[in-house]
Amino acid sequence: MSLLCRHLRFCRYLKSSLPVRFYSNVPQSKSLQAWKICLGVAAGMGSMYWALGFKEKSAVHAYRAPRKREDELLSKAVKLTSREKRFIKFASVEFDGQLYMTPQDFLESFVEDEPRPRLKRRVLTQKELKCIKDETPTFHKGSTQLFRTLRDKGIISYTEYLFLLTILTKPQTGFRIAFNMFDTDGNQRVDKNEFLVMEKIFSHAWKDKRGLSSDNNNELNSKDTSAEKDFVDDEQGLQRKHNVDTTLLVHFFGKTGDNELRYEGFRRFMENLQTEVLEMEFQEFAKGAEVISELDFARIMLRYTYLDIRVYVFVYYSIFIYIKNSLPRIKKKKKEKF
Repeated sequence: MSLLCRHLRFCRYLKSSLPVRFYSNVPQSKSLQAWKICLGVAAGMGSMYWALGFKEKSAVHAYRAPRKREDELLSKAVKLTSREKRFIKFASVEFDGQLYMTPQDFLESFVEDEPRPRLKRRVLTQKELKCIKDETPTFHKGSTQLFRTLRDKGIISYTEYLFLLTILTKPQTGFRIAFNMFDTDGNQRVDKNEFLVMEKIFSHAWKDKRGLSSDNNNELNSKDTSAEKDFVDDEQGLQRKHNVDTTLLVHFFGKTGDNELRYEGFRRFMENLQTEVLEMEFQEFAKGAEVISELDFARIMLRYTYLDIRVYVFVYYSIFIYIKNSLPRIKKKKKEKF
C-alpha cells in the first residue's frame, strides 16, 4: 500500500511540474491517437510489473511450505522415459510406496492429456487390497466393458502398464507371437509363474538402466513366485520390494493363482481391450452422435503418433485440403443420384 501511495504522489509531482498544456482544435490523425494509447498502456503495464516485482523481492517470507511429494516425483522424472513420466502422472493410488494405476487411470492416460485434478494419491490399505481382489471378475466374465466397469476398483503396476501398451499397439496377427513369448515351456498354456517372467525381465532392464548389478541371468528362467528380490526401491515408486496380486493377475489366474491362460482366452482379452479403448476415443469425439467427421478421425490417428511438429502440421493440413476438395465431388454425386 505504501508503495502505491508513493507512486501516486510521484505522478502528482510530475503533473504539477509540467508546463501548461495548450489544446488545439486541429484534429489528430487516428494512427497518432492509436500510438499514444499503445504507449500509455505499455508504460502502465511496465510500471505495474516493476512495482509487483519490487514488492515480491522486498517481501520477507516467515515460512515457505515444503513441496508436495508429487511435485518432487515430477522434478526427479527428468531422466525418465516418456512412458515412465506418463505412468507417474496418471497413477492415482499407491501401496507401500509403490505407485499403481486404476483401470480408469489407464483408460484416461490414452484419452486425456492431463489426469483428473486431485490433491494427492490415495494410499491403499491391506483391507482395501483384499476388497479389490474379491471384486475382480473372473476371466470368463471379461468383456469390452471390463476396465470401464472396474473404474477405480483395481490396480495396475508399471510393468503391466507396459504390457497393456504392447497389446494396444500390436496387430491381431501378432497375438500368437505375444502368447508364445509367455509360454516358456511350449504347452500352449500360460500359468502365473510364466506370466511373472515378464515382470522379472522388466525389473532386470530397470536395474541395468540404473546401473545396478543384476544377479545371474538364469534367474529369468526361475519359477520362484517370490519376485520380491528382483525389484529395487527406486525413488519414483515404479519398483518396490513387495509382492502384490494385481487386478490382472487375479483376473487371469484366479484368486488362488492356480488357473491357466490359453491362447483363445488371451486373444479374446486383447481384442476386448483394443475395442474398449477405441470405443472411448470414438465417444470422446462423437459427443453423443453416431458418426464422427473425417478430421476427428484424423486426430485420433495422429494423437499418439510421435512426429515433428512441422510434419504433424503438414500431415494435418494435407488431410484438411483433401477433405475440402472431396466434399464438392461428394455433394455433386449425391445431387446427380437424386
